[in-house]
Amino acid sequence: MKLGLYSITYLGLWYRGEALTLPELIQKARKFGYDGIEIDGKRPHGNPLDWPSKKCKELRSLADGEGIEIHAVAANNDFQLPIAGGARSSNLLCA
Repeated sequence: MKLGLYSITYLGLWYRGEALTLPELIQKARKFGYDGIEIDGKRPHGNPLDWPSKKCKELRSLADGEGIEIHAVAANNDFQLPIAGGARSSNLLCA
């Protein structure tokens, strides 16, 4: 089993301070001895609209250089309820 640091941990919600960037999260994971990271699939970390291929490759290269794997990107989808406005609609990705 490999342990990964989930990026939502450093999103700035459960402590005082700003959210860490993904490069900062990679360094934090290495510092704490994690095998890798899991990227939250929403802003500010892993929204697909914010990550063109070149930027993904740069992040992968940085992680490889630090010895940190990118284990997963959490989609955070809720397939049990129909989309019916409110907060769920605001989370949809629109291009």
